[in-house]
Amino acid sequence: MKLLQSLYVSVVIALGFVLLGSFASQAYYAGQQRDLLHRKAQAVELRELPPIEEFVGPTSWEPNYRKTLLLPVEEFWNSPAHYVAALVSGLPLALRVATLLMILSLILAILLWPRLCVISKARHSFDSLLVMSVAYLIALSGYVFTWVDYSNLAAKTNSIARFTPFNEGEGNMLIENAISRVSVGILITSFSVLLVCRIMADVVRTFQRWREVQQPAPMYWRSELTGGPMLSRIPASQPRRYRRQSGRR
Repeated sequence: MKLLQSLYVSVVIALGFVLLGSFASQAYYAGQQRDLLHRKAQAVELRELPPIEEFVGPTSWEPNYRKTLLLPVEEFWNSPAHYVAALVSGLPLALRVATLLMILSLILAILLWPRLCVISKARHSFDSLLVMSVAYLIALSGYVFTWVDYSNLAAKTNSIARFTPFNEGEGNMLIENAISRVSVGILITSFSVLLVCRIMADVVRTFQRWREVQQPAPMYWRSELTGGPMLSRIPASQPRRYRRQSGRR
């Protein structure tokens, strides 16, 4: 029981840090790519837009990973399975790790629930997991929005055969258009950061409540007039105020 509790709390906290890292990495890659593209535009070397991984982060630790195919939105109506498969294959590494931690935390919560639901004091033990799940879904929604919107622009731009690069004015306009689409997805992801920062302390307090509930109940002396055993153990689920009164008796 204690091992499951410790593992559950550790996984939920790790999930929170991974979501924070996912937002930070997206903001970093987007800013870095913006500066790089502007330098190309100033040097009149911009011919096409880069893959989506250059803005949201790589899909694996390998340096030569396979880039995701950029698809316009119309492709979804022609081949939904192919479109969704491309979207999933471009999932950044941080969100992939967050997905695994999310699944693991749900499994641990299911294992802990039958033992905790009978404890009134731990009734809201999984509120932090619920909020963390919402934060994960928001971060995933931010990625989906970025992928769909940017891929649509990049696929249409790169499909046009160009023998000469964009001039500086056209290149800067195209770059700002692309960055604005990516920025909306990052803005959506930022709401998950607010939820994670709000709930991280509650995860630790939940673990402390579990430890308090599982502590052995104190023994107290009973009056001879009441009958029964001279020593009695106060139930752990008994309200704290009544427990103190009983202890004084």
